[in-house]
Amino acid sequence: MRFIVSSIKHAASIKDSLYYLLSEDASKLIVCKSNFLLNLGDAIEMNNDEQTHVLNVSMLPDYMLSKVEKSNTRDLYKKVLSVSESFAKYEPNSEISDIEEINKRMLNKLKRSAVLFLSKLLLGSPIIIRFHNDSDGSSGAYCIYKSINGLGFEFESRIAWRMQRSIVYSSEDASSDISFANNFSSLSKPLLLIVDFGTSLESNAGIELSKDKFDIIWLDHHPIVEGFKGLELEYYINPWLFGGDSDYTAGLLACTFSSIYSNIDEAKEISGASLIGDYSRFAGEEGKELSELLELITSDTKIIGSKNLTPYDIESILSSEDRKRELLSYARLHLSEALDLAVNALKVYKGSEFNLYLLDFKSVRSEELRYPLPGRFASKLLSRIESLNSKPCIVMLHFSSFISIRLSKGLAIDLLSLTKKVREAFSVVESAGGHKNAVSIKLRKEEQKKEVIEFVIKELGFGYKS
Repeated sequence: MRFIVSSIKHAASIKDSLYYLLSEDASKLIVCKSNFLLNLGDAIEMNNDEQTHVLNVSMLPDYMLSKVEKSNTRDLYKKVLSVSESFAKYEPNSEISDIEEINKRMLNKLKRSAVLFLSKLLLGSPIIIRFHNDSDGSSGAYCIYKSINGLGFEFESRIAWRMQRSIVYSSEDASSDISFANNFSSLSKPLLLIVDFGTSLESNAGIELSKDKFDIIWLDHHPIVEGFKGLELEYYINPWLFGGDSDYTAGLLACTFSSIYSNIDEAKEISGASLIGDYSRFAGEEGKELSELLELITSDTKIIGSKNLTPYDIESILSSEDRKRELLSYARLHLSEALDLAVNALKVYKGSEFNLYLLDFKSVRSEELRYPLPGRFASKLLSRIESLNSKPCIVMLHFSSFISIRLSKGLAIDLLSLTKKVREAFSVVESAGGHKNAVSIKLRKEEQKKEVIEFVIKELGFGYKS
């Protein structure tokens, strides 16, 4: 069987470089090292016995190098495309009719994106997957991880998983991704896959910097802001463009995307965790424990002894029932204690149609722990307050340079328009955005936070209480 050198991960020493070899019929990808320099497009003849030498990143036998010649990479591309299209054959379906209708409208674009993704996997191209650090974004990344595992491709050394604490893809993020990709040479462009980032204009700089270096698949569900350059990307997918809204979560979108080319037994549980974590109207009970776990470990990775959470960590936790139970008990205890403290520390503004609840999160947050994070805690606090009162409410929580606002469903208040007014009124605002019922504001410095809070309260029709 002939194999083509389709990608190379370079190292300081030639002997430490990794070579990704794709069979000429695009049915098998193997990885190896070599005592001698190989180049992209080199073709190597191997029989089945010789293939066993190069699995598990072993050294390519020297005697095989006399058979190296240049290949026709154009024919290889055609075969890769054909194999990728044959993989992308599933049609995702949902028991929820509204989701199913959106799936049908997105299907063609999802399939084109899946074919691109599979092509990168087959060719051994470097891939960066960035996902937001909440149960929505992390569930999406985990489902993509499970889908790749199900296909049996080698991917550990060429896929970088990046959990993102911001929903902005900055120029610094793009520079970091380009640095990673520059460690490789490949027949095909590197791939950047983004899950659950916002549509804020602050991402435009990162998009401009990376769009020529990468093919980009962007899976999101945030309301689209005018001027956002993500819309110009060929593989940008957002349910808002197909008659849906943010209740169709990014994690669900990533699961739907993955289900195009791979059967994932856990897909329903994983997408359920996403729906619960983002308070979607489609949420049920399935995925509840997974959502709780993801909320915990994405808030504070030190809890599991990790600096950057990856799907490998998630898989490790879920494979141990004892570890899973321990973490769930920990999460529930700390969340319950924080909610009890918060209810007693609220400042209340009573209105005729709704009440506004203001909380300084530092009166609740433990200095030793990052869990729970302010934005997510604001959503949990809203649910607790709603359970204690029949009147609709708004929760505004502030911590350091962040302000999070959560709104009871059914209230006719446009939070996105409110954040736009805040941005226009205060140059100190670094970023602001979110969903129709949940927004966050980040300030460049904390000194003007009091004025920003006072402005928001007045815009909501209340007088500020010092």
